[in-house]
Amino acid sequence: MNDFRPQAVPTIGWHYDRMALALHWISALLLVLMTGLGWYMMEIEHTPRPSRISSCISLWG
Repeated sequence: MNDFRPQAVPTIGWHYDRMALALHWISALLLVLMTGLGWYMMEIEHTPRPSRISSCISLWG
């Protein structure tokens, strides 16, 4: 009979370098900040006077 035993998975001896980790966490932080800014912009959309952030974003495009 065939004996199907699980084989050991070889461990990989490498890790991501510090630059890759830093870029990952910076992009995650920017994603959270942009989500918060989007929620804020939705709330100030209906105000009579636009805020400084709203006018800056309109200027940028």
